[in-house]
Amino acid sequence: MNQATTPQLPDIAAMRQLVQRGESRPLRWRQEQLQRLQTLLTRHEQQLIEALGHDLGKPQLEASMELVLVHQELRLTRSQLRRWMAPEALPLAAANPPYDRSESVDTRFAGRRHRTNRPAALE
Repeated sequence: MNQATTPQLPDIAAMRQLVQRGESRPLRWRQEQLQRLQTLLTRHEQQLIEALGHDLGKPQLEASMELVLVHQELRLTRSQLRRWMAPEALPLAAANPPYDRSESVDTRFAGRRHRTNRPAALE
């Protein structure tokens, strides 16, 4: 494959940094992408049915049902997207407070062995 036909791969490291910073695609962008997918499926429905038949041996009725299911999933996703993207408060048990990395680590035994009641052969 030459350089002209090689697809551009996404920068995974940059994508990870966005997620680690808590950034994400906005609601409007996601809604537009879902609408575009819906339009694409509708526009090429017959071609998709034929491809499912040719590639996977699916009868036309089964292939049509597959597309109906995808349309239903898209509709559900579009209707729930705002709720799914909303910040969610998670309860914390009193026994499991959030970890504070600024707290010092107990280093009393770091780098040295401590005494146990086990025989030396088992240590």
